[in-house]
Amino acid sequence: MRVSPSRRARWIIPVVVLLAVAAAVVGVVVSRSSGAHNGTADRPPPLGSPAAGVQRLTVIPVGNPSDPTGGVTLADGTKVGLGLLKRYDGTAPHTARIDVLVGGDTGKAHFHTVRQGDTITDYGVTIKILRIWRVGDPAHDAVDVRAEPVAS
Repeated sequence: MRVSPSRRARWIIPVVVLLAVAAAVVGVVVSRSSGAHNGTADRPPPLGSPAAGVQRLTVIPVGNPSDPTGGVTLADGTKVGLGLLKRYDGTAPHTARIDVLVGGDTGKAHFHTVRQGDTITDYGVTIKILRIWRVGDPAHDAVDVRAEPVAS
């Protein structure tokens, strides 16, 4: 038994359309789940009502590494500053470089390349990397962290 060309076309066209729709859906899902690139073109979404110890580090102004955008005060009153360094060409995807310094002294700054989910301890502070926001303009990148003094 031969299938007529018109009957075959009625069967092939819906299959091709269905495959095209499925490919589009997969493309949207993959682009939305690509880790660190989830901000809008301009800026990350607002932090909202963060849990205790959660803060958003924004990019430290160029030429002013002693101006951290976040931080923690230790039990002895020491202030530990946290900041995000501006991304540059060649920065590995899904990573960020954060700056940890004590008392605003840039000579005592420690730099860490981190990924989402990393935990580091420096200057008596435990820092958990919750989310890295990389947006169209590197000056508006951000990192959400939970930063707390190390329990004694």
